Amino acid sequence: MLMRGLLLLLLVPLVASADVVPTGRYGGVPTLSGCGTSPTLGADSFDSGGSINVGTGIVTACTLNFFNSGSFWTNPPKCHVQARSGTIAAFVAAPPTISALSIGISASLPGGVIDYLCW
Repeated sequence: MLMRGLLLLLLVPLVASADVVPTGRYGGVPTLSGCGTSPTLGADSFDSGGSINVGTGIVTACTLNFFNSGSFWTNPPKCHVQARSGTIAAFVAAPPTISALSIGISASLPGGVIDYLCW
């Protein structure tokens, strides 16, 4: 019993200082701009996370406009993005605001998919 309590005591500071990432879907459904011709969002996409189906054409940037001008976020969120391609990288191009997430793409990704998560 003492050993279990000691282990818990040692782990608490690590958990308390880490960023907590939500596991559910939060906010409204965002919109897209500059993501190629006719981009779409994955069916279960919300402000807090989802997928972007990149449109056609030369696509090296994309903006995710949070629902209702960011009414969900009280502070700018932290976000992570990732392309589902092994050779092309997607990255957060500028610090997210309460209104939008700017995504950069290392090479053109027409028809590709980018996953995002914000918390």
